[in-house]
Amino acid sequence: MNMKTGLSQEQSLKLHLSQELKQAITLLQYNAMELEQYVQELALDNPLIEINEQVNPNVFYHRRRSQGASGDYSQIDLIGSQSRSLAEYLFDQLRMIGETNRIVKGTRMFAEQVDENGYLDENAGIRCHGFSAAEEEECLRILQSLDPAGVGARNLQECLILQISRHQRKPKSAMDIISRYFKLFADHSWKELARISGYKIQEIQDTYDYIQTLHPKPGSTYEGTHASYIIPDLVIERAGEGFEAGCNEAALPEISISSEYEALKNQSGQEELKKYLSAKQQQGMWLLKTLDQRKETMVKVMKEILSVQQAFFQTGKTELLKPLTLNDLAEACGIHESTVSRALKGKYVQTPYGTLEMKFFLTNKIGSITESDQSAAAAKEMLMRLINNEDKTSPLSDQMIAAVMLERHDLKLSRRTIAKYRDQLKIPASSIRRRYTEASND
Repeated sequence: MNMKTGLSQEQSLKLHLSQELKQAITLLQYNAMELEQYVQELALDNPLIEINEQVNPNVFYHRRRSQGASGDYSQIDLIGSQSRSLAEYLFDQLRMIGETNRIVKGTRMFAEQVDENGYLDENAGIRCHGFSAAEEEECLRILQSLDPAGVGARNLQECLILQISRHQRKPKSAMDIISRYFKLFADHSWKELARISGYKIQEIQDTYDYIQTLHPKPGSTYEGTHASYIIPDLVIERAGEGFEAGCNEAALPEISISSEYEALKNQSGQEELKKYLSAKQQQGMWLLKTLDQRKETMVKVMKEILSVQQAFFQTGKTELLKPLTLNDLAEACGIHESTVSRALKGKYVQTPYGTLEMKFFLTNKIGSITESDQSAAAAKEMLMRLINNEDKTSPLSDQMIAAVMLERHDLKLSRRTIAKYRDQLKIPASSIRRRYTEASND
C-alpha cells in the first residue's frame, strides 16, 4: 500500500449557533415561571437589567369547577390546607397515648420509618436499637392503632385489614375475603374465589364496592400537599362572535435597561469599565429582542391553533377537536417543526373552558370510512361516553367497542387501538369493569 503524508485545502460549510441564538432557543422553550427565574438570575449578573415590579403579578387563572364562582376562601378553609407531614401528625398522637417513655420512644422510631404513603418497609424494625421482640410488636401495634387508619402496614393487604377492623358497618364477608383470598380477589378471579370460599358472587361484589371506599395510601394526604400553580403564557378571550389570542402580559417579567451607567461610559479613561458596560448593555438589548421574538412566535402558533380548532372554542366539546400535528402548525406558520415544539413545550393557555396545555389541541387523524376529519381526541371522548353508558353486568369488550364505533360513528379502529386508548384513559378491561348480580350466581 502506497501511503503519503501532505497538506491539502478543502471548502466546507458548517452551521454555528451564536450565543445569542442559543439564548433565543432556550427562552422559547421556557414557560412563564422558568422565564421569570432565568431573567432574575441574569439580572443578578447584569447591573443594567432592571426588573420592574408588576402591580398584580400573582394572577392565577385556573378555574375551580367545584367551588363558588367568586373563588374566595375563608381563613377557616385555609387552616385545613396548611402543610403538615404524616410524621408530625403521628408524633402529636403519641404524646397522648399514656404509655411508658420506652414504648413511646420505640413507636416514634417506627413512625420515623413510615414512607409518604403510610407504609412500613418489610424489614422495618427497632430491635437493632435494643428493644426486645415483644416490645417491637407492642410498638408496631400502637403505631397501627393511630390515625389515619391503615398507617404502619407492611403491604396493601395489611393496610386494608387495618381499615376494615375499625369499621362497624361493613360486609360480613369483607374481612375473611381480604384476609384469606386476597390474591384471587385482586385478580378478579371471582368465580374461582366463590367456588373455593363458598361465598356468593353478589357477596364478593359487595366486598369489592366496600373496598373501593377505603384508602390504599393512607399517608398520601399528608405528604406533598403543596398546591402546584400554573401561570398561563397565553390567553384566549371572546371578541364579538369570535375569539382573540394574546400573550398573558402579567406572566412576563417587565424589564428595562438602566440609564444610570451612561455617564460612566462617557468618561475619559476607564476603558475596561466602558467595555464591560457596553457588553452588558448589548446583552440587555438582546434579551429584550429575544423576549419579543418569543412572544411573537407563541402568539403566532396559538392563532393558528385557534383558527383550526374553532369548533372546540365555540362549544368547549373535546370531540370537536380536528386533527392537528406539529408538522401542520409548522407549515401553516412558516417555521421549523422544532421551533413549534419549543413554543408548545410546557406552555398553558387560559381559555373560556379553563387553563389547558397547548399540546392539548394537537391530535392525530384516525381512519374514517367517510373520509371526514376525525381526531384521536374525538375518538377517546366517544369511547369514554360509550363505556360510561354500557351495561356493567355485560360490559363491552374491545372488539365490540370497535364494532360499535364503526357502526355509530363511522370510525374504523382496530381492537389494539381501542385497547391503547382505553389504557391512556385509565379505563380497565371489560373483565374488571363487570359488575356481578344475584343472577350471576346461576
